[in-house]
Amino acid sequence: TGGTVWCWGLNGRGQLGDGLATPMAGKASAVQVLKESDNEPLEGIIQIQVADAATYALDTAGQVWSWGSNAFRQLGNNTVVDRARAAEVLTAVDTPLVGAIELRAGAEHVCVIRNDQTVWCWGSSSLGEVGVGTFGSVGFARQAFSDAIALDTGRRHTCAVGSDNTMSCWGNNLRGRIGVPVGSGSNDYFVLSPISVETREREIFTGFADLALGAVSCGITQDKRVWCWGYNNHGQTGSGAGSRVPTLVTDLSGAPLESVDRLIANFAGVCAYLEDGSVYCWGRNTEAQLPISSTTNVGYPSPALETCP
Repeated sequence: TGGTVWCWGLNGRGQLGDGLATPMAGKASAVQVLKESDNEPLEGIIQIQVADAATYALDTAGQVWSWGSNAFRQLGNNTVVDRARAAEVLTAVDTPLVGAIELRAGAEHVCVIRNDQTVWCWGSSSLGEVGVGTFGSVGFARQAFSDAIALDTGRRHTCAVGSDNTMSCWGNNLRGRIGVPVGSGSNDYFVLSPISVETREREIFTGFADLALGAVSCGITQDKRVWCWGYNNHGQTGSGAGSRVPTLVTDLSGAPLESVDRLIANFAGVCAYLEDGSVYCWGRNTEAQLPISSTTNVGYPSPALETCP
């Protein structure tokens, strides 16, 4: 509210940011996030990302603040000590990360786009999701990619769209989330550094404009269509089958989903927001996670019950 941050819920690792970690209980009402440096309220925040027991915020000055669990150095201060108040993410000792314009968090890793279009990441790199060529934990923010126009993180993989409208991905490659065909030379389980998403014919896929990552990876192309690839145990690819390379999202008749303005994806499924305000979703729905008229998994785009203004 007004650039301040208020949180509620579980707080065993300090993820509410009020300075009081409460291992056995959470907070049922909102508490204000405070800064570690002076115990004053965190202000000027324009983006927030919530991860596994940690929280991240981007301010108007382009700095990133973090608090909560730090077991994998995901708070970006090169320690493994949890923090119950907000402090700046660093690129080196006493050197805050600056110039961030987009913030994305996976399970235990975090990435930003800076105003020079570089991508910087930190935290857990158990499957290469930080993108700097190593396993383990990365305690300071490090550059992973350059010339990015869009970025997203899955739980343990990361992708970025470059200014040439190609997409590069790194991290968890289980079930083909990275977007390269079998026999491409990439590892079946992990990719430690950015690699270009390819077509089935082993050519670099071009024409991406935006993206969204969850259990699958998806991209919007410049013609406003959606392509997805990766895990399809609940219909998340939206094309009826899993694929290691981009596959066009279609309805049951084979007609492509068109005029897509933006995507949202999570571990369960994907939703596409169309230019006319309508919303179509697909994926896991056994607990009514999707805003559609059934409670079964959906392998193709299904219209939401309500449209957006």
